[in-house]
Amino acid sequence: TTYLISSISVYPNPFSNITTFTLNSPNSTGAYRFVLRDVLGREVKVIEGITTASFHVNKGNMHGGIYFYQIESKEQLMGTGKLVVR
Repeated sequence: TTYLISSISVYPNPFSNITTFTLNSPNSTGAYRFVLRDVLGREVKVIEGITTASFHVNKGNMHGGIYFYQIESKEQLMGTGKLVVR
């Protein structure tokens, strides 16, 4: 799979309270959409309209465990990865 982003940095990962996503070399214009799913595939957090290369995700009411994220634009899937919540 070819993504529109050369890499996505997530720090810290695992995290306890807040983590920062940084999109390196985004080749897309417009807004991004961030989707976080639990191990059963249920959406637990969606952030719409991201227009900056860096954004924060708060733990909120998420339980500790492994989650999977995807970042997409209107054009296509931009990247995916694993996020660990303490």
